Amino acid sequence: MRWIRGSVKGYKDLAIAYHYIQNDKKLKTLAIFLPGAGYHTTSPLFHFTEEVYLNRGYDVLRVDYRYVDEKYDEFTNEELYRAVKVDTAAVLDKFFSNHLYEEVYIVGKSLGTIAMSVELKKQRFEKAKAIWLTPLINQQDMLEAMIQNPHQAFCFIGNQDRYYSKED
Repeated sequence: MRWIRGSVKGYKDLAIAYHYIQNDKKLKTLAIFLPGAGYHTTSPLFHFTEEVYLNRGYDVLRVDYRYVDEKYDEFTNEELYRAVKVDTAAVLDKFFSNHLYEEVYIVGKSLGTIAMSVELKKQRFEKAKAIWLTPLINQQDMLEAMIQNPHQAFCFIGNQDRYYSKED
Protein backbone atom coordinates (compact mmCIF):
# COMPACT_ATOMS: atom_id res chain seq x y z
CA MET A 1 0.00 0.00 0.00
CA ARG A 2 1.01 3.54 -0.70
CA TRP A 3 0.15 6.39 1.69
CA ILE A 4 -0.13 9.88 0.26
CA ARG A 5 -0.75 12.97 2.37
CA GLY A 6 -1.84 16.28 1.00
CA SER A 7 -3.78 19.40 1.76
CA VAL A 8 -5.88 21.98 -0.02
CA LYS A 9 -7.06 25.45 0.84
CA GLY A 10 -10.60 25.32 2.13
CA TYR A 11 -13.05 27.71 3.72
CA LYS A 12 -11.41 31.05 4.60
CA ASP A 13 -8.19 29.71 3.03
CA LEU A 14 -7.57 27.36 5.96
CA ALA A 15 -5.58 24.22 5.13
CA ILE A 16 -7.58 21.00 4.96
CA ALA A 17 -5.54 17.80 5.16
CA TYR A 18 -6.36 14.54 3.46
CA HIS A 19 -4.83 11.07 3.36
CA TYR A 20 -5.04 8.78 0.39
CA ILE A 21 -4.27 5.10 0.82
CA GLN A 22 -3.69 3.41 -2.51
CA ASN A 23 -4.20 -0.32 -2.32
CA ASP A 24 -1.84 -2.59 -4.24
CA LYS A 25 -4.75 -4.42 -5.87
CA LYS A 26 -5.72 -1.44 -8.08
CA LEU A 27 -9.38 -2.42 -8.37
CA LYS A 28 -10.74 1.06 -9.24
CA THR A 29 -12.78 1.04 -6.02
CA LEU A 30 -12.72 3.79 -3.41
CA ALA A 31 -14.07 4.49 0.07
CA ILE A 32 -14.26 8.14 1.17
CA PHE A 33 -14.42 9.02 4.86
CA LEU A 34 -15.98 12.28 6.09
CA PRO A 35 -15.70 12.55 9.89
CA GLY A 36 -17.65 14.51 12.48
CA ALA A 37 -16.45 17.69 14.16
CA GLY A 38 -14.64 15.96 17.02
CA TYR A 39 -14.55 12.48 15.55
CA HIS A 40 -11.49 11.76 13.44
CA THR A 41 -10.96 9.38 10.54
CA THR A 42 -8.75 7.29 12.84
CA SER A 43 -11.47 6.91 15.49
CA PRO A 44 -12.99 3.42 16.01
CA LEU A 45 -15.97 3.51 13.63
CA PHE A 46 -13.83 4.71 10.77
CA HIS A 47 -10.77 2.66 11.70
CA PHE A 48 -12.59 -0.66 11.59
CA THR A 49 -14.66 0.29 8.54
CA GLU A 50 -11.48 1.34 6.74
CA GLU A 51 -9.90 -2.03 7.52
CA VAL A 52 -12.85 -3.80 5.86
CA TYR A 53 -12.46 -1.72 2.71
CA LEU A 54 -8.68 -2.08 2.57
CA ASN A 55 -8.93 -5.85 3.03
CA ARG A 56 -11.30 -5.96 0.06
CA GLY A 57 -8.85 -4.08 -2.14
CA TYR A 58 -10.40 -0.60 -2.00
CA ASP A 59 -8.40 2.60 -2.01
CA VAL A 60 -9.28 4.96 0.84
CA LEU A 61 -9.53 8.74 0.95
CA ARG A 62 -9.77 10.38 4.36
CA VAL A 63 -10.84 14.02 4.51
CA ASP A 64 -9.16 15.21 7.71
CA TYR A 65 -10.70 18.54 8.59
CA ARG A 66 -10.20 19.37 12.28
CA TYR A 67 -12.99 21.63 13.45
CA VAL A 68 -12.03 21.32 17.12
CA ASP A 69 -8.95 23.45 16.41
CA GLU A 70 -8.93 26.93 18.02
CA LYS A 71 -9.15 28.69 14.64
CA TYR A 72 -12.76 27.45 14.44
CA ASP A 73 -13.78 28.53 17.96
CA GLU A 74 -15.63 31.62 16.75
CA PHE A 75 -17.59 29.82 14.02
CA THR A 76 -21.36 29.68 14.36
CA ASN A 77 -23.08 26.38 13.54
CA GLU A 78 -24.13 27.81 10.18
CA GLU A 79 -20.57 28.82 9.38
CA LEU A 80 -19.30 25.39 10.43
CA TYR A 81 -21.87 23.74 8.15
CA ARG A 82 -20.71 25.98 5.30
CA ALA A 83 -17.07 25.18 6.05
CA VAL A 84 -17.57 21.40 5.95
CA LYS A 85 -19.29 21.67 2.56
CA VAL A 86 -16.60 23.95 1.08
CA ASP A 87 -13.70 22.00 2.61
CA THR A 88 -14.97 18.62 1.48
CA ALA A 89 -15.65 19.90 -2.04
CA ALA A 90 -12.13 21.37 -2.22
CA VAL A 91 -10.51 18.05 -1.30
CA LEU A 92 -12.74 15.99 -3.58
CA ASP A 93 -12.39 18.38 -6.53
CA LYS A 94 -8.60 18.15 -6.31
CA PHE A 95 -8.63 14.39 -5.79
CA PHE A 96 -10.99 13.58 -8.65
CA SER A 97 -9.08 15.81 -11.06
CA ASN A 98 -6.44 13.03 -11.05
CA HIS A 99 -8.40 9.86 -10.22
CA LEU A 100 -11.18 7.81 -11.76
CA TYR A 101 -13.10 5.10 -9.92
CA GLU A 102 -15.78 2.65 -11.01
CA GLU A 103 -17.19 2.04 -7.54
CA VAL A 104 -17.33 4.54 -4.68
CA TYR A 105 -18.64 4.41 -1.14
CA ILE A 106 -19.00 7.58 0.89
CA VAL A 107 -19.01 7.11 4.66
CA GLY A 108 -19.94 10.16 6.70
CA LYS A 109 -20.44 10.69 10.40
CA SER A 110 -22.41 13.48 12.04
CA LEU A 111 -21.05 16.76 10.62
CA GLY A 112 -19.59 14.84 7.68
CA THR A 113 -23.10 13.82 6.60
CA ILE A 114 -23.82 17.46 5.79
CA ALA A 115 -21.05 17.36 3.19
CA MET A 116 -22.33 13.98 1.97
CA SER A 117 -25.78 15.41 1.33
CA VAL A 118 -24.23 17.94 -1.06
CA GLU A 119 -21.61 15.71 -2.68
CA LEU A 120 -24.02 12.87 -3.49
CA LYS A 121 -25.92 15.23 -5.80
CA LYS A 122 -22.86 15.66 -8.02
CA GLN A 123 -22.54 13.69 -11.24
CA ARG A 124 -19.25 12.08 -10.23
CA PHE A 125 -21.16 10.28 -7.46
CA GLU A 126 -24.22 9.23 -9.45
CA LYS A 127 -23.44 5.54 -8.79
CA ALA A 128 -21.95 5.96 -5.32
CA LYS A 129 -23.23 4.13 -2.27
CA ALA A 130 -23.69 5.94 1.03
CA ILE A 131 -23.23 5.03 4.67
CA TRP A 132 -24.75 7.62 7.02
CA LEU A 133 -23.40 7.33 10.59
CA THR A 134 -25.37 9.39 13.12
CA PRO A 135 -26.56 11.91 10.51
CA LEU A 136 -27.77 15.34 11.61
CA ILE A 137 -31.40 14.52 10.88
CA ASN A 138 -32.64 17.40 13.01
CA GLN A 139 -31.54 19.66 10.12
CA GLN A 140 -34.49 19.72 7.71
CA ASP A 141 -32.35 20.03 4.56
CA MET A 142 -30.20 17.13 5.77
CA LEU A 143 -33.22 14.91 6.39
CA GLU A 144 -34.70 15.81 3.00
CA ALA A 145 -31.38 15.02 1.29
CA MET A 146 -31.38 11.55 2.86
CA ILE A 147 -35.01 10.89 1.97
CA GLN A 148 -34.60 12.09 -1.63
CA ASN A 149 -31.25 10.33 -2.07
CA PRO A 150 -31.49 7.83 -4.98
CA HIS A 151 -28.30 6.00 -3.92
CA GLN A 152 -28.06 2.65 -2.19
CA ALA A 153 -27.53 3.56 1.43
CA PHE A 154 -27.33 2.45 5.04
CA CYS A 155 -28.13 4.71 7.95
CA PHE A 156 -27.03 4.07 11.53
CA ILE A 157 -28.23 6.18 14.43
CA GLY A 158 -28.84 5.23 18.04
CA ASN A 159 -31.94 6.27 19.92
CA GLN A 160 -29.68 7.94 22.51
CA ASP A 161 -28.01 10.17 19.92
CA ARG A 162 -28.79 13.83 20.56
CA TYR A 163 -29.96 14.23 16.96
CA TYR A 164 -32.29 11.23 17.05
CA SER A 165 -36.00 11.90 16.85
CA LYS A 166 -38.82 9.36 16.66
CA GLU A 167 -40.74 11.76 14.46
CA ASP A 168 -37.96 12.01 11.85
